[in-house]
Amino acid sequence: MAYLLILITVPAVILSFRYCPDTGLTSLLRFGSFWEDLRSEEIKTVPRHILPNHNGYDGQFYAEIAVGLPELNVAELQTTCDLGSYRARRILMPCIAALLGGGDPARILNAFAAINLAAWLSLALIAWHLLPPVSWTNAARFTALLLAAGTLESIRASLPDLPALTLILAAVLLNRHGRPWAATALLALAGLCKETSVLAVALFLPPAGSPPKAWFIAAAQAAAAVVPAALCWLFLRAHFGPSHEGANNFNWPFLGWFEISRIALDHLGDGNTDRGRWVFFWLASLSVAVQLAFFWAILPRTHTLWRAAFGFAVLLPFLAVPVWSGYWAVLRNILPLTAACILLLPTTRWSIPALAAISLPSLHALFRLAYQKIPSLPILFT
Repeated sequence: MAYLLILITVPAVILSFRYCPDTGLTSLLRFGSFWEDLRSEEIKTVPRHILPNHNGYDGQFYAEIAVGLPELNVAELQTTCDLGSYRARRILMPCIAALLGGGDPARILNAFAAINLAAWLSLALIAWHLLPPVSWTNAARFTALLLAAGTLESIRASLPDLPALTLILAAVLLNRHGRPWAATALLALAGLCKETSVLAVALFLPPAGSPPKAWFIAAAQAAAAVVPAALCWLFLRAHFGPSHEGANNFNWPFLGWFEISRIALDHLGDGNTDRGRWVFFWLASLSVAVQLAFFWAILPRTHTLWRAAFGFAVLLPFLAVPVWSGYWAVLRNILPLTAACILLLPTTRWSIPALAAISLPSLHALFRLAYQKIPSLPILFT
């Protein structure tokens, strides 16, 4: 019963608060009015939800790429996107939306917004397989995974994090069920969805003491999983030129976390909570700290999922202030780590309190997903 309640809740919230008969699901793309003069002509003709007096968010730029396919107009993307080369690395979702949309911009935009919903339902199927409804602990894990803040934030802004996680978990499942090359193909797709997904190649590592042949095959699988993302990067480099876009997202270990903590304290000291943002930053920091501690100290290191999440646990300390400034971006970037902590947490008397600590940011994520009902005001539409 708890499983079905969760499966109904998120789609119901989205349809109630984020769907509009006039503009479909385009509120999930978060088009900002400040970019309207720079939009492609194809998108300008589509009735869309537009955030007034707002920059919008990343999903609007991936949508631009989707509408422009099968061509990748470099000159246009440099105008219509904030970071054209950086966004185009994550080409899988735009390709899927373009195929589903069949050349119609309105259908492409709605298809793009719906991809995260399809990924969420796919994640639910994977979670149901891994966590059959036989105990309240499993129900708590199922709920924590599907309502994880990173999961909901990816849906809220039509971002590649949730689809990438779903592909990584599917790859882990296939690898554990003796289908390593199918797992390789899925991880390669995950790398085209979001380039940091290639950090999960450690899932192919064989157990310690394996013969040299096993290590050779693992290396071949890892290389095959990385090659598509690498080729995409080389293609974009040839067309856009050398680019350091996204490099400022990384810094020396923990410096970004410490700096944003200082900023958060300054805001709270001035009585500025920014609608609870800086309060929930500390809850998110607690969640992240618990995840790191459990990952390195408690979770079983021999499990394929632990190995898949290893790269993300290493990545986390290097995230810089531009990522931490919206703490939900951190939670999206470490979704595979969060999934590993939820799914591999040992069943003990402190399992539920640990899951509660990991899930603290979900309260704010649910609020951010549902707090603004989409009104039918002409100012919001083209």
